[in-house]
Formats: sequence, C-alpha cells, structure tokens
Amino acid sequence: MRHSILQTLLIAILLGSAPAAQEDSTKLGHSAHGAAFDEGPRGKPWRMQDIGSTHFPITTSVPEVQEWFDQGNTLLHSFWFYEAERSFRWCIKLDPDCAMAWWGLARAMGRRGFNERARSMMEEALARREQASERERMYLDAWEAAYTPELAGAVETMDMAPGGAALLARELEKIALAYPDDVEAKALIALYSFYGPHRLGNSLLIDEVLKVEPDHPGAHHYKIHTWDGPEGAQALRSCEVYGKVAPYIGHANHMPGHIYSGIGMWQEGAIWMDSATRVEKRYMAERMIFPFNH
Repeated sequence: MRHSILQTLLIAILLGSAPAAQEDSTKLGHSAHGAAFDEGPRGKPWRMQDIGSTHFPITTSVPEVQEWFDQGNTLLHSFWFYEAERSFRWCIKLDPDCAMAWWGLARAMGRRGFNERARSMMEEALARREQASERERMYLDAWEAAYTPELAGAVETMDMAPGGAALLARELEKIALAYPDDVEAKALIALYSFYGPHRLGNSLLIDEVLKVEPDHPGAHHYKIHTWDGPEGAQALRSCEVYGKVAPYIGHANHMPGHIYSGIGMWQEGAIWMDSATRVEKRYMAERMIFPFNH
C-alpha cells in the first residue's frame, strides 16, 4: 500500500510540473541551430538502398558530405522530403559552411511551398555564396530569384503560386546552357515544367537526361507527371522503370498507378498502389516513423 501511495504522489508531481517544463522548452527552442530545426527528423541518416541514384557535384571541405548530399538530392527527386532533410542536416553537421547543403535543406523544408523554414535555410546558403563554385552560385541565384515575397509558395511543385515554376525553370535554363553536361539542371527544368503547356518539349528534355542516365529516378518521375492524363501511354516506359529503380520509395511505387488508372490498365494500377502501401508500412515499421512525419 505504501509503495502504491508513493507511486501516485510521484506521478502527480511529474504531471503537475509538465506544463511549466513544456513552456520553458518552447521559449528556449528544441535545437541549438534555431527554430527552423525544431521540426523535421532529428536522428542520423543511414545509407539508404533501393532509392535510385543521382550525382550532383558540390563544393565541400569534407568528402563524406558529397555522399549524403547525393542521397538527399536523390530523395528530393522522388518527393521524399522528410528523409531528404535528414541527409542534408547531416551534411550541415559535417560541414556547416557547405552552401549547397543549406540550399538542399531549403528545398526539403519548402516541400509545401515557400515558408519561414525554407527562407532561413536560403539565407544561410546565400551567406556562404562566395565559397561555392560558379555553377553552384547559379543554382543559388536561381532560388534566390524565386524565393521572393511576390512569389510566396512558388518554389516547389506543391501549392505553387502562378508564374513561380516558370520563373525557376527559366533560371535553370541558364545553367543548362552554361553547363550542357549538367544532367541535374535539365532534370530540374523538367520538374518545374511538367505542369506547363509544352508537354512534348518537356518530354524531349527528359529523354535527353535518360540518354545519359537511363535509370535517373527524377527523369522517370517527371515523365509520368508530364503525361499524367489521357495521353498517359507516352509514359509507359517510365512506369515500368521507376518503381524498379527506386523500390524502397513508396512514391516511386505509387506513381505508375497515375498512368495505369488513367488509361484503364486497372490491374496494373492496383498492383502498384498496393505495392506503394506495403513499402510505406515497411518503412514506418522499420524506422518507427509516423505517417504524418513523411
């Protein structure tokens, strides 16, 4: 009985002090890096398998950062912003002065359109602009042009303000012209153009990427989006490849369902949608991640 009473008193004391502790933590913030880091993944990333592969060369004083940046960039191409942010956070931990890692964070944090988290990351990236290469500075300048009050919400494909995608695509065209071998610039142009009126031109640009990198996850992803609708048969090849290139990514398994259901291939659509659900559930069970996190 005495033990039970002590337990009850201890619980009451802890519950009674909880609001004050919560209030203090809110005032201080959860991260020493600032409020923008209060949200998002906090744990160390791991080397993810079966997500596809891309390479975006960056300037860094720590060679390992390139590996994590490439992982984050690859995940962005499949709209897996939550895990992309985790990779870019690790880049910052290893090399706080890497401008492009901050740029990657801005893209990951701006996944639902422009917000204060993304703005703060872009400010950090631009503060390190002079430490970046000429090519990298062109990327930073492109995003700086798009991250303006007039185009709030304009940077990512989600909740995009009118004209924002077109502006960013035009800025990226400058990079593709200056650096014709930059596959990533062309892939990003395709990303910010697939809701535009020129589907054929976008599709041909994607084909240029695929000639160099036949398994580029972003290129296949954007090919499906470009032809999402009655003309979906134009993206059947990418439907065959995308989920196989990135089988660990739920969105990569989900995307073929867009095309298959749109052109009446119901069985194939059901198979891939079911696969997407299984992949997501596996990830959440393995990593103890809640659905609303990612």
